[in-house]
Amino acid sequence: MSKTPKGKSVRVVLYFSPDHPVAQIPDEYRNKMVKEMVNFAVNFQADFKELKKETLKIRKMLESGNLFLSTPESSNNAKKIETLKEIIDLDLD
Repeated sequence: MSKTPKGKSVRVVLYFSPDHPVAQIPDEYRNKMVKEMVNFAVNFQADFKELKKETLKIRKMLESGNLFLSTPESSNNAKKIETLKEIIDLDLD
């Protein structure tokens, strides 16, 4: 797969059936909206990967029983959470 040099744009042509939602967008807005959708999807994918990674960390902490959360009173101290009920009832305000 070849890479596009920086600063160069790439033309992408997509064909949709007449009943596809993209085909229902008025011509004058379609390109801009599809470009925004693609950018959203790319960013969403990156954000979702990060969210998944963080969720896996939390899951491992829960499974191991080593869940520590910083308390608002002191960012240097960590409070050990013993039970799931303590997590749910934790008041961080």
